[in-house]
Amino acid sequence: MGVKYFSFSIAWTRILPFALPGTPVNQQAIQHYDDVINYIIEKGMAPEVTLLHFDTPLQFYGSIENVTALLAETEIGYVNGGYQNETFPEAFVNYAKLVMSHYADRVPVWYTFNEPLLYSANGKSIDHVIKSHARVSHFYKEELKGTGKIALKFNNNFGVPRDPKSEADVYAADHFNSFQLGPFCNPIFLGQDYPESYKMTITDYVPLSQQDLEYINGTADFLGIDPYTATVIAPPEPGSIDSIKACASNSSAELRPYCVNQTTTDIFGWNIGYRSQSYVYITPTYLRLIDSHIYSKREKQEPVL
Repeated sequence: MGVKYFSFSIAWTRILPFALPGTPVNQQAIQHYDDVINYIIEKGMAPEVTLLHFDTPLQFYGSIENVTALLAETEIGYVNGGYQNETFPEAFVNYAKLVMSHYADRVPVWYTFNEPLLYSANGKSIDHVIKSHARVSHFYKEELKGTGKIALKFNNNFGVPRDPKSEADVYAADHFNSFQLGPFCNPIFLGQDYPESYKMTITDYVPLSQQDLEYINGTADFLGIDPYTATVIAPPEPGSIDSIKACASNSSAELRPYCVNQTTTDIFGWNIGYRSQSYVYITPTYLRLIDSHIYSKREKQEPVL
């Protein structure tokens, strides 16, 4: 096929069955991934490794009730991905250091987290993710002297206004898009604070100091996105920007955390594209809009997708 890269994730609990620092390392697992990486290289491809892809060890979720609630969910487990646990950051960094120390000589591309927002709709989780990512990046670049690239991968069901001529719909789409990428990308790529769309909604967010921003800024070499589809966006109440703000200030509002209506039809009632899966519509025409949106936020930094 001529594929140049082979992307896969490493299972944290396969490497560290008990997850935490100081617990036994599974040497058979270390050898397993050695074999996987060497085989990929032998076949003429370069390995790309994701350190955490929706498989947080269960002990970070807390009580058995939390775990049971997650198992009952029909969608990806929003809000609680275990990232908010106080022991998570140190444990994740320890795991990442262990893995990188073994494989950094052969892996040229690293992803710390896959689509972290899907498990991070609370302030402490976002704080733990971006600071843990920054620590791992500094370790890779400064201590391991890694010469490859490190980043995160983000979900990005890009929001397009239901009516491009409606000020409220355009505002709603911008609000949605800034909430999806801004909490991570503002500090990591721009050295800037969280976007207002996030701070006005997630009231338990952890403020970032100037020292935090300086440490976090520039800790990703490129921006990874999974542009599965586009989403048609409108305010909770037609034509009302204030309805977005009212939702954001109401902790029990049905449309939180994004506080917009997400649909698949435009103002004329046409589907945004052909349906291919439960929520994915084939929308290649909007890929350029996604790229343009990211490019417009870049300031002096050139994004690489």
